[in-house]
Amino acid sequence: MKGQRLRQGMQIKLSGQRFSIEKRLADGELQLKHLATEALTNKPEKEILNALFKGAAELLGADGEVESLKARRRWSTVNDFEALDHSDPRKREALRRLKYIEGVQKARLTDFGKNAHKLKPIIERVSKEVRDRNRPSCVTLSRWVKVYTASGDDIRSLSPAYKARGRAKHHDRRRISEDLQTCTAVDRIIDDVVNEHYLQPTRPNAQATYDLIGARIAQENQFRDARDQLPVPHRNTLYRKIAQLDSYEKDKARFSKRIADLRHKVNKQGVRPTRPLERVEIDDTKLDLFVVDEKTKLPIGRPWLMVAICVYTKMILGYYLSFVKPSYLSVMQTLLHSIRPKTYLEERYPEIVHSWDAYGIPEWVVVDNAKQYYSASFDEACLQLGMITQYAPVKHPYYKPSIERFFGTLNTRLLHQTPGTTFSNIAAKWDYDSKKNAIISIQSLERIAHIFIVDVYHQERHRGIDDIPARRWEMGTKDLPPALPFDADELHVLLGHIEYRTISSSGVEMWGLYFNDPALSPIKSQTKKGEKIKVKYDPSNIGAIHVYDRVFNRYVTVPAVAQEYAAGLSLWQHKVIKREARLAVEDYVDLEELCLAKARIQKIVDEQFTARSKSGTNVKAALWTDITGRPTGRLEVSQDESSGTEKNHDQPARLIPHSLEQPSSTPTGDTALDEGSGQAFEESVIEIVQRTVKQKSRSRAHKIPNQEVVQSVDLPSVKEESIEDFPTEDEIDATEFESNYYLPSGE
Repeated sequence: MKGQRLRQGMQIKLSGQRFSIEKRLADGELQLKHLATEALTNKPEKEILNALFKGAAELLGADGEVESLKARRRWSTVNDFEALDHSDPRKREALRRLKYIEGVQKARLTDFGKNAHKLKPIIERVSKEVRDRNRPSCVTLSRWVKVYTASGDDIRSLSPAYKARGRAKHHDRRRISEDLQTCTAVDRIIDDVVNEHYLQPTRPNAQATYDLIGARIAQENQFRDARDQLPVPHRNTLYRKIAQLDSYEKDKARFSKRIADLRHKVNKQGVRPTRPLERVEIDDTKLDLFVVDEKTKLPIGRPWLMVAICVYTKMILGYYLSFVKPSYLSVMQTLLHSIRPKTYLEERYPEIVHSWDAYGIPEWVVVDNAKQYYSASFDEACLQLGMITQYAPVKHPYYKPSIERFFGTLNTRLLHQTPGTTFSNIAAKWDYDSKKNAIISIQSLERIAHIFIVDVYHQERHRGIDDIPARRWEMGTKDLPPALPFDADELHVLLGHIEYRTISSSGVEMWGLYFNDPALSPIKSQTKKGEKIKVKYDPSNIGAIHVYDRVFNRYVTVPAVAQEYAAGLSLWQHKVIKREARLAVEDYVDLEELCLAKARIQKIVDEQFTARSKSGTNVKAALWTDITGRPTGRLEVSQDESSGTEKNHDQPARLIPHSLEQPSSTPTGDTALDEGSGQAFEESVIEIVQRTVKQKSRSRAHKIPNQEVVQSVDLPSVKEESIEDFPTEDEIDATEFESNYYLPSGE
């Protein structure tokens, strides 16, 4: 800018105040005059220069030409003239105008205000040189020179403001009205409808908003005079109103603040760790792949994958793959796999070329707000291992960019090229049948995942770190080796899954297996009956569990009783074996034959319960038989010897087992039961006792008459009790009843 120098008359904005340079002093200082107070002050020229280049001062020009230039730039919307294309009409027009101004400068013509006709020779000469048929007038050229000089010879001031040119034509309906009040009323309706209808979470489109504007204007016109009707604006008027809205506020109203922040956020540099394992991100995802059963080859679903990644090296520390929805178990297994060295690769997957060197205890663990991370067990494990847990804000996946990026790479580069993929969405899937084309089993997926992680992902250049993850891990761990647990065996306890069980004489029962050891005896003696104690186990090996001893504050390892079966067996394998065993038993059992046999048994029972006594007595009894069909006892009732008639309801009764009878004793009377008769009555002996107790409660003073003789065998070993000694209905206990009143033991 030619005229922008520290000269006399130049205006400066310094510390928010406006000054003008009055004169240059001999000692290198500038005399400044405050434009508001006209007070004079002296400032070193170097101080003003430093303030200019630090942004603390601003040149305003001698006659405000800088502000004029800024206004011109806003008007012409040209900030960078060099960035304009050569075919841009604004650039071509500015260069054309500059030719005429240069002609004026070469002629050294300065005084042409009222004598603008002096510019005619210059205009004719320049127009011939540039072959311009559209010659400017003398007044136009004088205005160009004035603007150019006021801007400090900035060519941007010569750019035409094409967008500010012209006026809307009358017939295109973009002019609402010539009347200011009418325009104001229509603008008010447009603003109200836009705020009340368009800027809503339902996100209506512009056409629906325009229709509502027309309806509002029609309602308004009902209360207006016929000569004062409001016109309906053109649709483009609404579009201009919407375009003038602040884009952030518009997205905030129509979507949400979170979406507006995401759309208008400024990406900055995220957290940059300085060493391996300083920051580890853990997250889970449902894979875009259907897997099949190993035996049946039928699709069984999409597995879940939980992964831990080191942010500094981009190395995958560990993962857990299963069909179980992410839980505390998944988190613990992921941490366990991450901390332990992967020494199993050579034996289990010999086709893998490289080694998986990532291991160690993380310093910071970044997780989301899923419920599996909010548990006392997870916090307890992290504290004991010295890990700090950091929770990402809700609905902020970009807070864990490394793990999110890995999931995207895994899906796009591996799973989406595998038969059975579900792709990322329905649009990408089209007519592809994922279940029909699925061929990969969970075991094969484990193998594929290991190959992809170790031989592909760890060995190629990662754009985020501009390095190879395996190489970055190797270089980073030379000076700072990974942290390790104090006791490798204790790691299984710390990261084990927690359950609560009781201890019996058989030990601890879990999943149908028993775990027992002499070390359980002290723990059992310290717990109350039925009290549950804490148990931890490793789902990858159920050969032993760890029982908490609260007295010594430690865990005791208790092996499984069936070690030959449970040692090295995972919980998932155990459940599969149990399922297969149940299916094998169900295949062997003939359910139809079982149902028919049960129906025959029920028929016999019904027949026995409906049978009636042939003796004619009103006392009902039951015949108890053992598995051989022989009677186990006889029921006796009292009888009036003098009359030989039976009592209806008040007859005492008792049941005498055959084991207490003498061989020579033979029951007499109509109420005695023959041993070989096999006759059963409708009610059991328990019903007889209950009914007798009810009768007794109605007549507590009842006594057995002297003339009534109880037909029984008088044996010293027989415990004879009258009805009066029976307990009440509420006091009957099944065990006591069986032992004291000679009922069979229920063999």
